Amino acid sequence: MNIQTINIFGQKFSFYNWFEFLLLYKDEFIFQDYKFRTKNKAPFIIDCGGHIGTTTLYFKKKWPNSQIIVFEPSPIPLKLLKLNVKQNNYKDIKIVDAAVSTKKGFTEFFIRKNPEEASWGDTTNISMRYNPEEYKKVKVKTVKLSSYIDKPVDLLKLDIEGMEAQVLKECQKRLKFVEKLIIEYHGDVTNKFNKVEDIIKILKENNFSYRIKLTSKLSFWKSPTIKEVKEQKLNLFLIVAKKK
Repeated sequence: MNIQTINIFGQKFSFYNWFEFLLLYKDEFIFQDYKFRTKNKAPFIIDCGGHIGTTTLYFKKKWPNSQIIVFEPSPIPLKLLKLNVKQNNYKDIKIVDAAVSTKKGFTEFFIRKNPEEASWGDTTNISMRYNPEEYKKVKVKTVKLSSYIDKPVDLLKLDIEGMEAQVLKECQKRLKFVEKLIIEYHGDVTNKFNKVEDIIKILKENNFSYRIKLTSKLSFWKSPTIKEVKEQKLNLFLIVAKKK
């Protein structure tokens, strides 16, 4: 596998797949899917599902003094995440080689056999979408997200491929520390444990207001309602929430 590297506005990005990287960069740096407001010049950010590190690098570009914990269990993206953090000489970033889950231990994880085609979509949730000819099983560590939320969190970002509702439920007693959340929701009719209704219920019970944001759309783009999400059968969108 050949690693590609590009320098954009003073940041170095390394990756295997040009198409995948350009889509990530577009969403995260141009459409700014993970943009949020904070008065804190050194925000504490928890990045669940760090992938190759483009979101982490976005946060550091916007908030150079930010403190970040980033979780990534998939072996090949993890390698690139570590490289992207190191080659940009970023400090105050803790990389956790594990998947956030409902318990501490190990689990089966499904990864693409050929990461040069793409390395996103690796997941603990196997479903009808995952062809055994394209994916293979590996064992990865799991941790409870609640164990890492013990002080004020300016942003909790969840992009964890269908584990959103379960992880949010596991850490809901710690949501009192969290000011804002951005959740990339991954819907799948075969995954009965990840219902958007359950996520919204947890947010409401913990005093968060929320809106739906479509990925790759500018912030002023009309936000659909939960009813419209269901009617249109949307299965990939952002849930942007903030403490009331």
